[in-house]
Amino acid sequence: MAHTHRLFPFALVSALVLTACRPAPSTPLTSAALRGDVAQVKTLLATTSADTSADGWSPLIWAARAGRVEVMTLLLDAGADPNRPDHRQGWTPLMHALHKQQGAAARLLLARGADGARGAGGISPLEMAALDNDPDLLNLLLASPPSGDQRRKAFDLAVSGGALADIDRPLLGSCHTETVRLLLASDRSLAHAGEGLGSPLWWARRQGCQEVIAMVAAANTANLAQKTP
Repeated sequence: MAHTHRLFPFALVSALVLTACRPAPSTPLTSAALRGDVAQVKTLLATTSADTSADGWSPLIWAARAGRVEVMTLLLDAGADPNRPDHRQGWTPLMHALHKQQGAAARLLLARGADGARGAGGISPLEMAALDNDPDLLNLLLASPPSGDQRRKAFDLAVSGGALADIDRPLLGSCHTETVRLLLASDRSLAHAGEGLGSPLWWARRQGCQEVIAMVAAANTANLAQKTP
């Protein structure tokens, strides 16, 4: 293959560093949302907007990060914006849910109008789902649909097994076989991945992901055959 892809984009690392310096809930509603206090949230919503926050993060973001699905439903029913970004990184509630591996929260947000293709800080929801190797959630995000660049970055991260891609919860690498399979099914041209030191395929070989390597090779063979007159 003629080119390589840098595995750990600086923008991704920078965004995750900022996440480590997150704020703390400072309003009654954001605090109740984080705790999952349904009764308190109901009481507060009688007199407070569902999007009111002095934290930089909306109540919906706090609830999504903690997987408080019942509270999230209350907030959404009360008019919370499923796409309202935080004031620091521009991450949406969906991105926060995915970052904290809250699959049920992410699915609820997608069902209630969250934009699965909206990213920020150089990373997209699709890339986050690829890191977590969640094929069902990945399928939902592929329906958004994501941009070609988002697919490419997600594929590279999946092939690499997510090796060291998230400094908040380090991933030492694993074989994201089903995620790679789904991404190739959505766009076989993604198989044109780099092979040099530190590339996605280099990591796949280092981790012994033979099935992933075979899938990429087969897709490349099929792509070449299609181009051959």
